[in-house]
Amino acid sequence: MEIGFYNHHRGYHHGQHDFTLYAYLGEISDPDNVVTLGHVDYSIYQNEVGIQHVEVPREYQNQGIGLQLLQELVRETETPWPDIDLGYITQDGIRLVNAMNRRWRGQ
Repeated sequence: MEIGFYNHHRGYHHGQHDFTLYAYLGEISDPDNVVTLGHVDYSIYQNEVGIQHVEVPREYQNQGIGLQLLQELVRETETPWPDIDLGYITQDGIRLVNAMNRRWRGQ
C-alpha cells in the first residue's frame, strides 16, 4: 500500500503558520483504518520554513518514512532542502538529515 500524506494547519500567530505533516497508510476517508507512520511539525514565518520536530515510531523507523516525510515537506512548501531551517538535531535526526542530504545531492 502506498504511503499517503496529510498536511494539517495547526494555527497562526504573530505572522507564523504552524503545520503538522503526517505520513499514513490507509484511506483518509476512513479514519478508523488509518495507521499514522510518522509526522513532522514545522512552521512558516516570513516565507522561511523551519522544522520543529520529526517523529517516526520505533516500529516504523529505518523504513524510509522520515526521508519520505522530508521529501514531501520540500514538495509541499516548494522550498529547496538546503533552505529549510533544521533547528536542533538529535542523534537519530543526524542520520535522517544525512540521508536527505545524500538524496538531495543525487547520491
